[in-house]
Amino acid sequence: MEEARPPVAAVRIDVDGRVTALPDAAYQTLRAALNGGWLENAPCRPDVCLWVDEEGKLKGLPVNHRANELWSMIDLYRTQEAGDRLVGVCVVTGGSDGQGEVTPVPPWVLAHLGVVADG
Repeated sequence: MEEARPPVAAVRIDVDGRVTALPDAAYQTLRAALNGGWLENAPCRPDVCLWVDEEGKLKGLPVNHRANELWSMIDLYRTQEAGDRLVGVCVVTGGSDGQGEVTPVPPWVLAHLGVVADG
């Protein structure tokens, strides 16, 4: 019988399209994954958070095409239609648990990105 895989707390999507599972979703881990940038959550569905460097556009960071493709699936506010784009590294987590913490990345997002949790 196959053991259930542990949930993935967060994944990093680099601008070159590489996706890496992160060890946890602590604030310092997310901030380090964004190369020290301030965290900004892109507007999207409540079960997914897309975290980017708040000053990424001001810093001239490159567009993250893979993150934008995911965002197009969950952008409830049609922000992309208005011309907005995610730039730089993007970190994906689950939505809020209502207590100020994020939940693990939803399984459908992991499958879409091709991430397999360590067993």
